[in-house]
Amino acid sequence: MKDDLDKYISRRKRADKQFAENFESGYQEFKVGVLLNYQISCCFLVERAHSQHRRNRKPGAASTAKAKPLGKLDDVRRCTR
Repeated sequence: MKDDLDKYISRRKRADKQFAENFESGYQEFKVGVLLNYQISCCFLVERAHSQHRRNRKPGAASTAKAKPLGKLDDVRRCTR
């Protein structure tokens, strides 16, 4: 069963030839962009965790450094845009 979005896309493809021609390539570019953004966000979180781990292993590391949370992926997305 098609959902509303699939129905809309089908109708729009029938009505607009330019939309139909460019839809698949545009959608693929969109998906690649989303994946790249996710990858950048994940790399940022991993690097931050690694830096925090190195900082906490130093002798005499401040206790506040150990208590800092890594943050949420949404926070990272805002920083990387």
